[in-house]
Amino acid sequence: EEYRPPQGVDLAKWLVEHDLLGDRRMPDTRIAGVLAVHTRFDRSPQSYAYDRYYFARDGRLYMLVIGHTGDREDWTLYNRFLASFTFG
Repeated sequence: EEYRPPQGVDLAKWLVEHDLLGDRRMPDTRIAGVLAVHTRFDRSPQSYAYDRYYFARDGRLYMLVIGHTGDREDWTLYNRFLASFTFG
């Protein structure tokens, strides 16, 4: 149940209350027509940078992670990937 946000909840606030929003907050976006909370973890000595997208639909929490392996970022590709999601 701790990963099932209620319908209509303020997702960003819910993520904070459940200690799931630890990285740097970026502007929100939409994935499959649903509001997505975007966070970023900048590179560290132990890890490449990555971006996370949290969104909820029908009481289920989804998280997408885009890792920037080799310190390479291709936002044209990432945005195309994010735009490809749909719910049937």
